[in-house]
Amino acid sequence: MSHHEAKYLASFLTTLPLSVVYALTVHDAFATGALLGPDAGAAAGRTILTLIAAIVGVGIVIQALLHIVRLGLGQEVEWHEDERDKLIELKAVNIAFSVFGAGFLAALIGLWRGLPPTLVIQLITGAMLVAGLTGDAMRLWFYRKWG
Repeated sequence: MSHHEAKYLASFLTTLPLSVVYALTVHDAFATGALLGPDAGAAAGRTILTLIAAIVGVGIVIQALLHIVRLGLGQEVEWHEDERDKLIELKAVNIAFSVFGAGFLAALIGLWRGLPPTLVIQLITGAMLVAGLTGDAMRLWFYRKWG
């Protein structure tokens, strides 16, 4: 497995479980009414900021451990990007933006149809998570396809 593949696999495996925990937390918060009351905006902001901090913090630790393990095993870490890497990145980002755009549009339609704004914010956050996971999955798929 190349350095790029390992990096995107680590990103995917970091984001996926944190996204599931986030979705369960938001579901419970809506079930208890915490995201529908007068302090709903503050609660929504807190959950989103906690998610961002967790993904960034855990991601940094996982990437650092990945590099340490690869170097400890004597594997060379590739720091350069060739045209194939740039093309894979471009295609994956294009697909991820399309996924996010569809989710954002769905959230706006929900807002237009009367969904609570805090739910719409959570839907937009969910669209970002799904787009990020899709981008990482597409990068892995392209590396396997063209690798």
